Amino acid sequence: MISTSSNNTASKAAELKVEFESTLRYVDIPIPDFPGGQVGGVTDTERSEVKVILEWLRSKKQVSGIYELRVRDSLFLPHSEEVISHCLASFNVEMLDWMRVDMSAQPLLKTCRNLRKLTLYASNWATLSYWTSEEAIDILSGFSELKEVTMFILTDLIGSAFGSAYAKEAKARVDALENSKPFKFSMAFSVRSWFSFLRRKEEAPVLKMTTAVEVTQLESFIQAYSVLQKELKNEEFIEDVNPILKEEPCIRVAIIDTGVDPDCIKCSEISGASFVASKSGESPWWFSYHPHGTQMAKVISELNPHCKLLVAKVGDSAMDITIERLIQALKWAIDSKADIISLSAAFFKADTKLELAVQATIAAGIVMIASTAGEGHKQQEAYPANYPGVFKIAATDSGGKETAESVASQADYMFPGDRIVAPTTFLGTTNVASEISGTSVATAIASGVASLVLACHRLCLSNQDQEAPWVEHVKLKHTIVKRAFDSMVDNEGKFVKPWLFFNEADQHNWGEASRTLEWLGNKVF
Repeated sequence: MISTSSNNTASKAAELKVEFESTLRYVDIPIPDFPGGQVGGVTDTERSEVKVILEWLRSKKQVSGIYELRVRDSLFLPHSEEVISHCLASFNVEMLDWMRVDMSAQPLLKTCRNLRKLTLYASNWATLSYWTSEEAIDILSGFSELKEVTMFILTDLIGSAFGSAYAKEAKARVDALENSKPFKFSMAFSVRSWFSFLRRKEEAPVLKMTTAVEVTQLESFIQAYSVLQKELKNEEFIEDVNPILKEEPCIRVAIIDTGVDPDCIKCSEISGASFVASKSGESPWWFSYHPHGTQMAKVISELNPHCKLLVAKVGDSAMDITIERLIQALKWAIDSKADIISLSAAFFKADTKLELAVQATIAAGIVMIASTAGEGHKQQEAYPANYPGVFKIAATDSGGKETAESVASQADYMFPGDRIVAPTTFLGTTNVASEISGTSVATAIASGVASLVLACHRLCLSNQDQEAPWVEHVKLKHTIVKRAFDSMVDNEGKFVKPWLFFNEADQHNWGEASRTLEWLGNKVF
């Protein structure tokens, strides 16, 4: 935003104001490969450029988290480890690539506790020997979220032949340590020139596409949840744990859309009905002329692989979906005992019959989740999202910033809906339109997370023999989902962060099915 100063002088300079989210997706800071500035005619040998920039982000722009931080430091006069430690202490960094040659673990000891990926650079064997020692591996193992460490061995300072030999020896040392004392992260070595990094053409960061699982940061929990769901079909596990499940922990999610190709969907069960006629009779729910419905099903089933999908086909494309078909689909969802309805279609005029159908759906105890706008539209009111009792969903980018078509003021919650990967098959072709954006995919993500919440609530109740909590679950699904969504919002905004509810800090309690079930039993919903 460009605004003019309020100063009452004859000349009013324009002031550039840039607003930032509290968590930034990507920060890339290039440092020139020559000495810093001069103080009193003397060259300052202690670099502080990154410190100044990050301090500005923290104090002036209230940034507290950086998902991925990359600093292209100087080879000859880099930032000191003390300064690096100070820089990292103020931020929650998950992916760190500080191009500082021969950095030790010291700057990381009290920082970056949620570190997932670490990139390092070595100019000699001493550094490689240190990072492949038992001491360094133990330090790295203290980062519970760490999944990947990459060490670049720099041929400019070591030489190609020595670099290759060092890489082979370093890998052997790591393999030996892992055989004697396994650790959870991978460690890779790559021989490369320092200046090859500086010659890269893609200097500007390119946001990569992400799956629904990645953007919600639920991969670890979904894996543990899937193990538990599979064990619940094991008679020995049932006898050992003796869970009390008065409701099956497989949530029934109705997708009202353009039909779904079941061949590329992995879930517990999929069935459907079509409300679209063709020249030869009915247009089957499992035959889709448009991939949209299949993409929505893909997103939901990735977030909850153990849900049951109920597919209601109400159009061959988004353009021919009618209110009459939508009303029929809502009645069918009620008869099919759906727990959740995911609806991406939006109409921009209220309809009395549709409102009555929505009211009947909500009265039946179904959680209804709908888009606040159609693809390519930006409307102040969209239906059925705007009817009472419906969760109204808008879309954000991965950093929580409202997308162009979304109207945050009209939404109850905002979910990621920008460049989400959902590869599907379509009329025999694979990977059609694998990248999708908009409020529809945000709605599908919201529905997938909601189904995961309800499934976990049932699992939470499995250690209770009392009737009242189960009655509450059946009658108050909307309230249960709302409480969970509210707990996933960490400020006054509406951006939902599912990882706040399924907190990976508790990951040590997951893995074995019985431990995951115990963790869910103590979870507050």
